[in-house]
Amino acid sequence: MPIITVPKALRGKLGKSGSEALVEMLRHLQEDTITRSIEVLDETVVA
Repeated sequence: MPIITVPKALRGKLGKSGSEALVEMLRHLQEDTITRSIEVLDETVVA
C-alpha cells in the first residue's frame, strides 16, 4: 500500500483528525478500486 501524505497547507486547514479521516477515506477508496478492478478483470477473463 502506498504512503499517503497530506500537504502541509491542507493539514493546517483540516487539522489532525480531519487529515487522518481524509487518509482513511482515500485508503478505503483505493481498496475498493483494486477490488473492483480485479472483479472486472475476472469477469473479462472468464467470459
